[in-house]
Amino acid sequence: MADKTFEDFVEERAAVTIADADEFVVRDDSAADVKKITSSSLKTAMGLQHNGSAANPSYSFSFDSDTGIYRAGANQLGFAAGGVELLSVGSTDVNVTTGHLNLISNTGAQTMSLGEWSSGFDYAAVETPSMVVLMGNASDVNSQGFMRTKGTGALSLGTNNSTDLTIANGGAVSTVGDITAGGDIITADGSSAAPSHTFASDPNSGVYLHDADRVGIATGGTYRLIADSGGIIINGAVETGSGSAATTAHSFNGDPDTGMFREATDQLAFAAGGTQTILTKSSQTKINATTQQALVVDTTHASNAYIQFKTSGVNTGYIGHVGAPFYIVNSLAGGYYRMPQMGALTTASAANVFFNTANSSMYRSTSSLRYKTDVEDLDLAAAMRALDMRPIWYRSLGDDRKDWSFYGLGAEEVAKVDPRVVEFAPTPDCECSLHLVSHPIVEDGEPFEVDDRNLEDHTDDCLQPLNVQYSRLVPHLIRIAQDQRDQLIEIKATVTSLQSRIAALEGLQ
Repeated sequence: MADKTFEDFVEERAAVTIADADEFVVRDDSAADVKKITSSSLKTAMGLQHNGSAANPSYSFSFDSDTGIYRAGANQLGFAAGGVELLSVGSTDVNVTTGHLNLISNTGAQTMSLGEWSSGFDYAAVETPSMVVLMGNASDVNSQGFMRTKGTGALSLGTNNSTDLTIANGGAVSTVGDITAGGDIITADGSSAAPSHTFASDPNSGVYLHDADRVGIATGGTYRLIADSGGIIINGAVETGSGSAATTAHSFNGDPDTGMFREATDQLAFAAGGTQTILTKSSQTKINATTQQALVVDTTHASNAYIQFKTSGVNTGYIGHVGAPFYIVNSLAGGYYRMPQMGALTTASAANVFFNTANSSMYRSTSSLRYKTDVEDLDLAAAMRALDMRPIWYRSLGDDRKDWSFYGLGAEEVAKVDPRVVEFAPTPDCECSLHLVSHPIVEDGEPFEVDDRNLEDHTDDCLQPLNVQYSRLVPHLIRIAQDQRDQLIEIKATVTSLQSRIAALEGLQ
């Protein structure tokens, strides 16, 4: 019906015949109809009504008589739809008696629903399109997400029908998943017997505060590691992977190819810059073992311990205990030096110290008569042989100053005069096989043989003059000087006698 003013109604009323003074005329323009409302019917419609019910509301609609408003009780207004009470408004509260209380946005979409989640359960639900929050004492749920309390007073949070987090009565928190914190997690200090961060099945193993500024890790109630500002203290064995020279098992921050690693079973190795530098095992220790240049400390034999040198992968010598004496062995030259023999052995070959190239030993002087036999005066004729030796001036090809000249004798020439003042050595191509001694120096499983022959064991054509033993010429020079002294004494006596005779003859004149 279109909106009309009071004047409009007056005009329309004037045009309609009023049968009864109790009638009021209303015109419906859409239907082109005029309807009459009596005072009795208007009173019935607008006046006091009966209480009604959900099935028959006092105020309803002509085409929906079980939907409307009614008196639900004393001071209580009820709202029904389809004959069912949905909402009741009292003097103190508003109740949703059936279904949920839904919040609708201005777009018409439902944003939140409040009410009972499922019939028969004593908890309420707040439902949005993305989640459901349950509140109550339910022991079982059928939801995608919930928050609830249990009979113990604990608060539980869950997703996908499962309890994920529980806050127990007293404050203990337990969760079935990971915990990611955007801030600090602060716990009690704990101890090695009861760590602060531990495990459900092993409460005496975990992490704790050992003391001020020191964090400890414990297993079985005993600390195994303590970390502080000075470093790490470990109580027990440390086991790591084997590692390699390129990635050492024990290395340094920013330098992973420098450190220590396990080369093989019972073999410990060290590397620098990804290259093995030291290899040690029960039998020996090698330096630069994987390169052409190496130093080997060998303890293979109970009676031998030595340092071995390698150059270009070839054994060049040893220093150490080989058999009974202490040796310095030159493998390339085939000689060796028995250092402890310097004060133990004696020789008649020199006045002071003699170096025997045949067995690479140094001998002390035998000046004492207790080391001599068949002692006689040096024959003057033998001593005079020294005067047949040719003194020479020369420059050295050895490790001497190149700007100097020297004086001496040639061993080859002296040997022709008196070989006893010359030291001889085997030639490089000597093939004499007498008295070869195999010393237990082992390299790659093979014994290293040392030539331990004496000069007399060599044939003459196998020996060559090496150097003049100048000390051996001292007895010759002393014997020649003695002879010259005796001759001078005799000449002096003769001169004295002649002088006396001359003086006597002169006195006769």
